Amino acid sequence: MTHLHLDYESFSLADITEVGGYRYTRAPTTEIITAAMAFNNEEPVIWHPYMTDAELAVLDPYFDALEDPSILVYAHHAQFEYAMSQALMWKTWGIKPPAIERFRCTMSLARRAALPAKLEKLSEFLGTVVKDATGKRLIRKFSMLQKPDKPTKKNPVIPPERQVPYRIYPKDDWEDFQRFMDYCKQDVRAEQEVARRLAYFDEPINNVNYTLHEIINARGVTVNVKALQHAQKLIDEETEIVSRKFRELTGLDFTQTGAVLTWARENGYPYDDLQAATVEKFLEETPECATCHNAGQTGTDADIEIEGILSCPSCGGTSAAAMPALRLRASVSYAAIKKVRTMLDCVGPEDNRIRGMLNHHGATTGRSTNSLVQFQNMKRPTIDNSESAYRDICNGISLEMLRFCYGDPLEVISSCVRHFVEDTPMTESITLKVWENGGNYKAISEFCGPQPPCHICGGSGEYEGDYGPVSCQPCNSRLFDFIDFRGKRVFADDGDIIEKRENGLHLISREGANL
Repeated sequence: MTHLHLDYESFSLADITEVGGYRYTRAPTTEIITAAMAFNNEEPVIWHPYMTDAELAVLDPYFDALEDPSILVYAHHAQFEYAMSQALMWKTWGIKPPAIERFRCTMSLARRAALPAKLEKLSEFLGTVVKDATGKRLIRKFSMLQKPDKPTKKNPVIPPERQVPYRIYPKDDWEDFQRFMDYCKQDVRAEQEVARRLAYFDEPINNVNYTLHEIINARGVTVNVKALQHAQKLIDEETEIVSRKFRELTGLDFTQTGAVLTWARENGYPYDDLQAATVEKFLEETPECATCHNAGQTGTDADIEIEGILSCPSCGGTSAAAMPALRLRASVSYAAIKKVRTMLDCVGPEDNRIRGMLNHHGATTGRSTNSLVQFQNMKRPTIDNSESAYRDICNGISLEMLRFCYGDPLEVISSCVRHFVEDTPMTESITLKVWENGGNYKAISEFCGPQPPCHICGGSGEYEGDYGPVSCQPCNSRLFDFIDFRGKRVFADDGDIIEKRENGLHLISREGANL
């Protein structure tokens, strides 16, 4: 049976380690800069953006295979290749991207076999094609923005365009870019060998399970972006207040871990590290008054918040200075607080969904693992009225009022973190019915869930449009861009692009192109 191996190399200003694969592929600066393809165990071929028409003609069989629903597409960590294909395949090659059911993942096969997931480590273990060690250098060179150059003895004068962050294009160093293309082809060779050696694990039940995972990943999870944005604003304001108090006590910043540990040990902290469990143990211990050594409780959280110290009820003395300082430091270290920023980094960009969080067969037992937001360990509320606090955050409550009504703002927000995930109808997605009437194409949108009023005039009439943007009939305001593919029903999101061809309307969609 014929199958196709595929590997992309790309450029983007987005950091894939911070935002995840789906958000990365949808960033406006992301582009495919080279790709390698191969049938079965044949030698890979390469694509790059400077190919002539004659050179591109050689790739026609591979492009045809990508559009052939009977041909499977193999990749290592195929979730990325699928997301890239959905986002950029039409824009780059004018090809309808393969359906998610056609993808097979050699990383999934490796995990199924309890082998290393990373292609480099996996190839070493199998004793097959060894990845080029220069690949990381080439990725940093061509796939990322470069830091500004600094004057040296050899190059004392830096051109203005290199005094700011800049990009190295393939033509800027064609010799090195050829090495990068060879690296891309080498990845495909490694994938081919993995697929061949692990064919035993390429079984229907594993493939069905993998496809289900990727359907879930592609659909994503809905979050309340506006509430997250306001929560992050509150976090930033409170963090600045706490940071200022911490600096007043220690003369240091939270991030100076080594210096903070030295200072803490000089001020009553008895341990050798600042790991969360160790600090929590210290904070739970009854503090001893530094003046009279009274072993009784020497204050409350309110004392810390107001005075920055703990006062002894016996003599008025203070506890070890490390106690209030480490309480402040711990208050801004909630893992749940960091999830707010992570959710904002990974969502969208054109909708309110976070995608690509499940790792198929991530554990050796076969269960899934999570990446990015880590929804499996969302903090349970530690306040009684987290629903009320969440509603107030949604309504734009101020930091002072949040503190007055509910207590420590950072603890309140961390207690609300589960509420930011909302099981709401996909009102931003529409189903389009397209038909031909006297040579003209018309579309009527049917919303999934309650049909919202027009955001301009408030009208609730039928939304209608030609092959351009869907618009509201009363005020003709633009609501959605859409594309259909040969008259079939599709889902389209705000931001999709439409292309009118001789044989009908064609959908270029990150989610709805798989018909």
